[in-house]
Amino acid sequence: HWAPRVLDDGQTVLFTVLDRTTSYIAAVSTKGGEHRKLVDGTTPVGLSADHLIHARGNQVVATPFDADRLSVTGSSVVLASDVRQAGPRVLFDMAPNGTLAYEPAFSSDSALVWVDREGRVTPAVSQRSAYEGPRLSTDDRLAAVTVADQDRTDVWIVDLERGSRIRLTNDGRSRSPAWLPDGTRVVVTTTLDNGRRELREVPADGSGPGRSITSTDRRVQADSVSPDGRLIAATEETLEGVQSASLTRGRVLLLSADSPPRPLVPPPTDTRNAQFSPDGKWIAYVSNQSDRNQVYLRPNDGPEARIPVSTSAGWQPVWSRDGRELYYRDSNRVMRVTVDPATGRISPPAMLLNSPFTSFRGADLFRTQYDVARDGRFLMVRGTQADDRVRVLLNVDNEVRRPAQQR
Repeated sequence: HWAPRVLDDGQTVLFTVLDRTTSYIAAVSTKGGEHRKLVDGTTPVGLSADHLIHARGNQVVATPFDADRLSVTGSSVVLASDVRQAGPRVLFDMAPNGTLAYEPAFSSDSALVWVDREGRVTPAVSQRSAYEGPRLSTDDRLAAVTVADQDRTDVWIVDLERGSRIRLTNDGRSRSPAWLPDGTRVVVTTTLDNGRRELREVPADGSGPGRSITSTDRRVQADSVSPDGRLIAATEETLEGVQSASLTRGRVLLLSADSPPRPLVPPPTDTRNAQFSPDGKWIAYVSNQSDRNQVYLRPNDGPEARIPVSTSAGWQPVWSRDGRELYYRDSNRVMRVTVDPATGRISPPAMLLNSPFTSFRGADLFRTQYDVARDGRFLMVRGTQADDRVRVLLNVDNEVRRPAQQR
């Protein structure tokens, strides 16, 4: 339960209920008692002209509403579309005078580009799409990438030499590809119809549907695979209060075929986005153990203490192919440290790139949104110029009263 809003009567609280497969708005009396489901959606912000103003998907809508009976009385009216989301949050609010303000969504039109260590940019392929989280094969010839299309996400393989691509999944609910060490297979994370998550091994040439590795009611996504192929590092998310920008608490689990899942770090520490070093000896990950998200390093096979990598904020760690450098994001900057693979000794962080590429606000924050090739170039997602202006809709009362044909 989250995002409460007290109505003007001072006796009714509206709030959002989230579970694995659905989200809806409910009401409860300030005096207690059971809550009542009102309507599908999230983020109720108040009433205007006998309409409940809330979010549905990435839209802000007004739903006819009887506040005395706490019941919906008609069909919703769309007030704003393509509103920016951060996890389950939709970024908008309404003032008491009926003025609505919202942040526009990021553009879905983006390109895969190479960025060298001096910041020079060259196209990787010509075709533009809503790319997310590119991951390079061991020979740098292919990139496994999530492609979003409205409310669908699927995993594609992009041939960086030929400029062609093939679709690996067609269910609209798959994302977060992670290569297996042999470079011929990819682990994808799929949300099933019943809300369960499935980690599936899929041939990278698209020759078949692949096989299920595990199916779980945990809200997990694959992050990386160990060099020997025996372990998958996955982030489990739970809806346990506002612990981060994505409104979830994360926990890195190490999954294997012959043993139960084990946490990388004992709970309740928030951990995410674990990446195995090329020799499999170390795991880089993100944690808020110091009350802010930072990158840490710890041994794969021992209980030794964590080693801080970032000195300020840090997300999305990625290893160089020889395991002697570790990169991470800090705001728009790509930071670099050197690593002694034998001891884990780390140099002070230094900025390598100041790159605005790749939107990684909100839900994207904890998904790795770039990769590094053997020659040191970065494969990144370059979107169109983001519109950072807040948009304002005046007189919402008048808008919801207008006949549909006049909107």
